[in-house]
Amino acid sequence: MALDIGIDVGSSLIRAQGETWLRMENAAPSWFLHPLFEKLRAETGQYIDLYASATFADEQLAALKKMLAEAQPDCWEVQVGVQLAPVRRDLREPLDRGTVLDLIAAWERVVARAEELGRPVVCLGD
Repeated sequence: MALDIGIDVGSSLIRAQGETWLRMENAAPSWFLHPLFEKLRAETGQYIDLYASATFADEQLAALKKMLAEAQPDCWEVQVGVQLAPVRRDLREPLDRGTVLDLIAAWERVVARAEELGRPVVCLGD
């Protein structure tokens, strides 16, 4: 499970042409940001998901930029799932501040480049 974030050029993300993009392969940052993803969905109708796609253009891109500015970690362990058997328990992963801040900085660079090019940002889950 992964989430690629980059600039939409119609058929795929810009990768090979030296453009800024990022790949989230760890579930912990996504689950940490999930409450902000929900807030963003309420505002834009677009939901960032590890298994689906979301595109942000114009006012939606501004909302994405605002969400990234609000993403300040205050917890260091994130629930990433639930084990059902043999005993039910929350599955948790550690998440350090540097990882989240690096992710947010990379994502902000993608948003800035998209704004510069006048292109949407797309988030493609697999």
